[in-house]
Amino acid sequence: LMKNCLFKLQAIHTPRLLLRPMELSDSMPLHRAIEASRAELIRWMPWSLDQDFQKTKTFIEQAVLSRENNRFSSQVGFPLIILEKETQRIIGVSGYNEKSNPIRNTYDIGYWIHSEFVGLGHATETVNTLTCFTFQCLGATTLHISMQTTNSKSIAVATRAGYRRVNILKNHCVDCLTEKPADSYLYVAPKKTPHNTSGITWHFKEEADA
Repeated sequence: LMKNCLFKLQAIHTPRLLLRPMELSDSMPLHRAIEASRAELIRWMPWSLDQDFQKTKTFIEQAVLSRENNRFSSQVGFPLIILEKETQRIIGVSGYNEKSNPIRNTYDIGYWIHSEFVGLGHATETVNTLTCFTFQCLGATTLHISMQTTNSKSIAVATRAGYRRVNILKNHCVDCLTEKPADSYLYVAPKKTPHNTSGITWHFKEEADA
């Protein structure tokens, strides 16, 4: 029942942001956000090196199809668009990546923020929000974030959101600059930690259709 919440999710609201599943109409605005952020993305996100409009469009189509079929995709996971409420602009992507395993109630969060909006706390707000949602609505037993050991900004986000480092994953990823295997840190959200839910609400399709 709890896992079905994910496929019925319509939107998650925070004081400044709206997180929602991807829609086909997101292809061009998301492509523009990637283009505007590529200089920063290519340091840590291997997919961004050759990402073009068609690849973004295909990714969104896969995400939409998986959601419509109530199926968690092992290729694209369950991505969420991050919108800034004030401007209604797409300012990034978060959600549960392909390392997640809903059958085992374990989830892995990923995130990136549009270069123009970096440094405003949006990534931390997103992670805090998804942490609340994942434990309270999906009944997760474990929630992870992993990042390259040299990615200090992502480490700072996980730390601010209350995650703690539990492991080093050897040769877990490929460094975008050197193209050599690199280590990652594994961070975990302690389930018993009280998560701040102030100003956070989520809405499901039944509510909208009722």
